[in-house]
Amino acid sequence: MMRQRREKQNNNKSVNCTTQSGLHLTKVYINDITVNALIDTGATCSIMKESIAFRLGCHIAPWSIKLNGIGSGRLNTYGKITVPVRFDDVCIELELHVVTDDNFAYDCLIGQDAVNYADIAIVTDISGTKIIRKNVVNYADYNEENLLLERIQNLDTDLRRKIKNIFDKYPKVLPSDEYIGNVNTGTLEIKLKVDKNINYRPYRLAPVEREKVKVIVNDLLRA
Repeated sequence: MMRQRREKQNNNKSVNCTTQSGLHLTKVYINDITVNALIDTGATCSIMKESIAFRLGCHIAPWSIKLNGIGSGRLNTYGKITVPVRFDDVCIELELHVVTDDNFAYDCLIGQDAVNYADIAIVTDISGTKIIRKNVVNYADYNEENLLLERIQNLDTDLRRKIKNIFDKYPKVLPSDEYIGNVNTGTLEIKLKVDKNINYRPYRLAPVEREKVKVIVNDLLRA
C-alpha cells in the first residue's frame, strides 16, 4: 500500500509503501522494451529502478521524495522520468519516481496515477492485474435538419425562413433513420490520380464565398 503526504519540515513528499514477494507481475512496454511491473492499486505513485531507467535511455530529472514502508526501511528517490507506458493495446503517459536498485525489489511499480485518466481502469482477476481502457459511449441528439439550420444562422431572417420552408416541403431531401434516398438517374464516376481517401475539415466561408452561396441559394429558391 502506498500513501503520499508532504513533509512540512523539508517540503518533500513522503510515500508509505508495502511490498510482498511472490506477487504477479505484468509485462508493460516502455520505449519498445519489455519491463516486468507490479501493479498496486493501493499505491498513489509509480516507481522504477535506476538500472531499468538507464536501460530505457530515459532522461532522469532531479527529484527527491521519501518512501516509507519498502521492506522495513525508508529511502529517498533521486529523480523521476515521464514516459509513455503501454499495456497491450492501452498506452498512457506516466511519471515514475527513480530509486536505487538495492532499495527496491521490482523493476517497476505502477500505482493509482495510472487511472487518473477517465477511460482507464485497473482490473484484477485469476490471470492477474492489468490495465484496460473502459468502453465509453457518448450519446448525442443528432438531427441533420437542425445542424443545417445552425449553419445558416448568419443569413437574414427572411432567407432562413425560405430555406426552412424548403426543408418542410421536401422532407426526403435529408436522410434519416427511416429513409435514405438514392439517385437513379445516372452513374457518376470520379477518376482520381491517386487512390487515396481525401478528407477536409468543415471551415467558415469567407465573406466573398458567402455572397456566392447566397446567389446559389436564391437561384434554387426561384427554380
